Amino acid sequence: MKTTILLLTASLCGSVAFSQTSLYGKVTDADTGEPIIFCSVALYKNGVLANGTETDFDGNYTFPEIGPGAYEVETTYVGFAKKRISDVQVMEGKANRLDIEMASEGVILDEVVVTEYRVPLVEMDNTTSGAVITSSRVRPGSSGGGRAAHRKKGKGKTETPSVRGSRRDATDYYIDGIRVRGGLVPEGGAPSTPATPAGPAEAAAPGVPAGQLTAGEWSDLDNWETWAELLEEDFLPYTQAWELAPRNRFTVEVKNNKGVPVANCRARLMSREGKVLWTALTDNNGLAELWADDAGSPESIELDYREYEARIGQPQPRAKGINQAELKTGCPEATAADVFFVVDATGSMTDEINYLKAELEDAILRVESNLPDTELRTGALFYRDHNDAYLTRSSPLTAKLDSTLAFIRQQGAQGGGDGPEAVEVALAKALQEQNWNPAAATRLIFLILDAPPHQTP
Repeated sequence: MKTTILLLTASLCGSVAFSQTSLYGKVTDADTGEPIIFCSVALYKNGVLANGTETDFDGNYTFPEIGPGAYEVETTYVGFAKKRISDVQVMEGKANRLDIEMASEGVILDEVVVTEYRVPLVEMDNTTSGAVITSSRVRPGSSGGGRAAHRKKGKGKTETPSVRGSRRDATDYYIDGIRVRGGLVPEGGAPSTPATPAGPAEAAAPGVPAGQLTAGEWSDLDNWETWAELLEEDFLPYTQAWELAPRNRFTVEVKNNKGVPVANCRARLMSREGKVLWTALTDNNGLAELWADDAGSPESIELDYREYEARIGQPQPRAKGINQAELKTGCPEATAADVFFVVDATGSMTDEINYLKAELEDAILRVESNLPDTELRTGALFYRDHNDAYLTRSSPLTAKLDSTLAFIRQQGAQGGGDGPEAVEVALAKALQEQNWNPAAATRLIFLILDAPPHQTP
């Protein structure tokens, strides 16, 4: 019996892995052949944005672990004509490459170059025989539709359909390319607002339902070598202007004697002269990031949690490992969470604001529905720039979800310019002037913007 179970598990894992593939390539200047760095590359499927990424310093991009099928690839970069390649065939079980050349342009930024992808006659990396037959090569054949129309059929409907054995809440429905959650469309037609687990959400603007934006995650802490390279090159002027040295990283992990992470433990990085170099609280994983200046190696990490204290002498930098400590304390379960949104409300964010109203409302409602036992508090701050109608306006952290949602619905985009905006003022108010819960297991700030801050340390 054990052997049978193991073989079945391996078979299932293999079939899942085989259904995934990847698409990669390089974006270059059509005139010079030089790579285009930080070029936005969007991947569309059936007219809906499926994924997005940026090119690296060599102009390379990649979409790992995507499903096979036909896609559209669109590239955008300032100074170049937007380019879209349609009907890109992504094959299963192989690495699919698509190199893109972009044509530079003068002052006209509205042109979109649309080309049709053609299946190559010779695939350079294909060592097996086979061929791709697209829909344009398939002749329409005869069908029994006419005969079937004359047959008598029963008719019925169901409110809880099952698609390949899945329940209703495991299936997404698309109407004219718009994802609808929560069930099928009523007989009267498509609903004006998609349903959410916590009930219907009011539309932020006509024709802007939730569920249209996609998001990814990039952590500099998890990609430390790349971050260190940026600090030595692109970000060097900023570290000098702000007199910060985010290179000397010291990570501490605090657990109790049962191996459970200790959240909200205060950690202080101390110098040899007894000066506090950095202070932080551990997160819900028991981790805290501490930063030293360039003066030298710190002397210790001092830990303080309620009546318990600990000390780590001669801490090692993150490059050599994580500094670990143990406290003989119990860890009461923390169920509180503070979530705060900081949003750029200048004129260039007009379209984004309309989408964000729907997306933020939908996200907040789903968090409340999916985490019913969490003491969730939400708040928001919208900012513009100096000399605009306002610099910042905010709604404080509160357990009254309707209060935050009403505030978000009232906001619009206006003002600003083509340069930096008051990001630093907004973050200072978000970090220092909000009523954060010191006992919360999670305290998050989501910063949403399209322009850098003023360089005013």
